[in-house]
Amino acid sequence: MNRASYVLLLAPLLLVGCSSEERDAKRDVYPSRPIQLIVPFGAGGGTDAFARMMKKAIGDQKLLPVPLVIRNVGGAGATIGSRQAKDAAPDGYTVLLLHNALLTAKFAGMVEYGPEAFEPIAATGEVGMVIAVAESSKYKTLGDLMDATKNEPNTVSFGANMGALTHFAGLQLEQTTDGSVFRYVASGGGAERFEDLLGGHIDVSGFSIEEFIRYRPAGLRGLAFMGVERHAGAPDVLTAKEQGYDAIRDNVFMWWCPKGTDPEKIDLLADVLEKTMQTKFVQRKMAQIECDPIFLRDAALQQRIDATMQQMAAIKPPPETKLPNFPAITFGAILCLLPVVVVVSLRERRRQAVTNAIKDDIGIRERYDLAVIASGLTVLYVAALTFHWTHFTLATFGYVLAIGIALTRGRRKLLPLVVGTSIALSFGVHAVFTHVFVVILP
Repeated sequence: MNRASYVLLLAPLLLVGCSSEERDAKRDVYPSRPIQLIVPFGAGGGTDAFARMMKKAIGDQKLLPVPLVIRNVGGAGATIGSRQAKDAAPDGYTVLLLHNALLTAKFAGMVEYGPEAFEPIAATGEVGMVIAVAESSKYKTLGDLMDATKNEPNTVSFGANMGALTHFAGLQLEQTTDGSVFRYVASGGGAERFEDLLGGHIDVSGFSIEEFIRYRPAGLRGLAFMGVERHAGAPDVLTAKEQGYDAIRDNVFMWWCPKGTDPEKIDLLADVLEKTMQTKFVQRKMAQIECDPIFLRDAALQQRIDATMQQMAAIKPPPETKLPNFPAITFGAILCLLPVVVVVSLRERRRQAVTNAIKDDIGIRERYDLAVIASGLTVLYVAALTFHWTHFTLATFGYVLAIGIALTRGRRKLLPLVVGTSIALSFGVHAVFTHVFVVILP
């Protein structure tokens, strides 16, 4: 076995060569690297704005020794982002900010998990909801709206983020009136729902009190505030209960960690959030967005979660939508196309056999060997990052070094260039992503 072969065999050890002392030191100090905050909605929405408000206060007051990095993972009624958070490592470096949508998604049948799949950290703020229509709408009161849903069921379109709080607000209103049925239309976040109302694409929807106050001058009419009492920001909007409809719906911003996260880390994060809520900046901003500055943790938080779950369970879930069996359809299509693929492949192989007969067999075999080595090293590199065997910089250095040695066939005079390139790529990429793009790397 030549020198290059020995080097190739030893190079992957660099991927797992991180000293035990370094690993132990990192475990003992929390947090020692950026904490990822998953916001399961697009940038610019209410939850994103709330997250950035809290992030700014935490940063300005230096309440965390590491950056809090917001990652927007929107789509599917917040379930894409919540699932990513649920499946993340329970090491305290992934946090989810999600309100009651985490509870509604399970009852709506969108996901199979709920709060039990997470460790609750704290609740930081409560926002009420307004049922609203366009100013030009024929529905002047909540009674007008509910009469229409009873007399002409499934004709009044209710814009909702399906499976989320607005959807359940509509379901709760339906249960106050026998025979009442809305026609639900997937309509995204508050800004999208407002545009759909003005455009006549939907008849009614639900908005946070802050969204309602913000959009109201542009042509929004409130039919009911779904709170225990009227809100000071819109005192002329009657509550649903005042109008004879027993429907109360609020929304609480909650912070979650993956199940199994160390309780001490949960307590540390809760302490940070409690201090953040006490800052003058957050208190001023909370007043501006009409968010009640509640703070719950530990037993009080769990009691609130349990009570909300009981409310959700009492709401009749939407009927299950039967979808075609897409896996069976896909499998059938593959079986139909398989004979065609086999025939085409056989013809191509015969043609290649004639062409390859005139090529240098040794050169081809060497390229095959290089492809196998590169593939194996790539699999090992991805596994090292996926399972957190070592740090990104060390894994990348070992991977690039091994690939470089394979490509140069272990030539000694090219080794300094390979090592220099490995160092530049591993540390350079890490610096660019963490400091410029603020992306968390393993």
